[in-house]
Amino acid sequence: MQRLTYLPLGVKLTTVIFAALVVAFSVVYLLVVPQLESRLADAKLRELREAAQGLAFELDSVTENSQLVIANSADRELRIKETAQRIAGRVVLLFRFNSERESIPVLRVSDDTNPLGSRDIANNPIALQAVNAQGPVTGRLQREGDDYVEVATLLPVTQGIVLLLSVPLDNVIAGADLIRKSVLIAGGIGFIGALIAGSLGAQRYVRRIRRLEVAAEEIAGGDLSKPVRVEGRDEIGQLAEAFENMRSQLEGLDKVRHEFVANASHELKTPVFALSGFLELMTEEDLDNVTRQEFIEQMSGQVDRLTRLTANLLDLSRIDAGALVVERDFVEMANVVSILIEEFSVIAFSGGYKLIPGSFDEETVAFGDEQHILRIGRILIENSLRHNPPGTHIEVSALVVNNCVQFLVNDNGPGVALADISHIFERFYRGRGPAAHGSGLGLAIGRELAELMGGSLELQSSADSTTFVLSLERASEDLFSRENT
Repeated sequence: MQRLTYLPLGVKLTTVIFAALVVAFSVVYLLVVPQLESRLADAKLRELREAAQGLAFELDSVTENSQLVIANSADRELRIKETAQRIAGRVVLLFRFNSERESIPVLRVSDDTNPLGSRDIANNPIALQAVNAQGPVTGRLQREGDDYVEVATLLPVTQGIVLLLSVPLDNVIAGADLIRKSVLIAGGIGFIGALIAGSLGAQRYVRRIRRLEVAAEEIAGGDLSKPVRVEGRDEIGQLAEAFENMRSQLEGLDKVRHEFVANASHELKTPVFALSGFLELMTEEDLDNVTRQEFIEQMSGQVDRLTRLTANLLDLSRIDAGALVVERDFVEMANVVSILIEEFSVIAFSGGYKLIPGSFDEETVAFGDEQHILRIGRILIENSLRHNPPGTHIEVSALVVNNCVQFLVNDNGPGVALADISHIFERFYRGRGPAAHGSGLGLAIGRELAELMGGSLELQSSADSTTFVLSLERASEDLFSRENT
């Protein structure tokens, strides 16, 4: 059995088809052929019985006063010969001989279409049984080495007269042999044809599976450029479609990975080159204190940029790995707004922006992670300060909408360009035009943090307004009770 596991799939399928054909043909042959001869003999007996009943009725009609006319009448002889020709056999008319010395019925031949065999037919067991029977007697017997089927019946009107029909089975046996040989020949031809067709079909399936194997090896080797194409809508075709979907997704992920690495490298390279340039100037140039202080401040800004970028990249790697810890607790959103307003008020004022608290609903308590909510709030406020001109009003609000708590950051700036709206939450996407700043990771991290807390982060933008909406589950009394039990 273990050796079969090492055989090629085509050989296995062909072997299975071969075994199935052998079993099917054997079952059909053993069930049909052995019974064929007996069924043909039974059919011949039914034919003889019908012929005997019809001839018996006709012979009774040529009697006189219910007594058999012993002399060979023309009508009786004609009917007997016609029946013999129709059944391709022998017709015998016998009458019972009354003998007081005999304890069993004795029959004598009256008419016989085969006179040479009349001597033996008088003791025919089928005819003797018909003397006392209520209807036709049928049977199969051998005489002089040949098989016969016979029917004997007592004439209904003229009592004591027995009609016997006898047909040799040589034609039936020859026909059965012919059918048996025909079945063997046809079965053999069909067997070979089915085996060839099955083998070709098996090879076709093997070729399709082999193409899938080659495609899987190419995908495993990193070649994601070739589509997986296997014709058909059967299970193999569906498997090929699944392979193609997997290849497409891997190709997309590989493209994203390359873009991520390229963008991350670019974002990291910019502050590193800037720091390298400042350090080179400071070591090679004879700088005054004012210029040196400006260089130090710019270097500090690049270090801050580098720190934020590496922190964002670490956060993204933790999110992708599922290693970022998310606490589930009750967060008072009014307190979150107050912290953010206080944290950014000086930065906003120094840049010429107006940062104000907006509308508040009572009991704006959300269910989430307070540190992550603060992180999202910082990302949204920084985004508004970075991408809007001075003089922009930025409003931070917390509302209850449809049993959800919404944290909103709204500004009256020029809004987000229509071409940027669908990409605004993608990693490393920084928009177009001179307003594009930063690494393009903040909003992507914000949305993923929101989804980790079971919420969402959406954008609502128009020509003179931009609103980012963070939606979180509202902390209800039922939720309080569930968390405290």
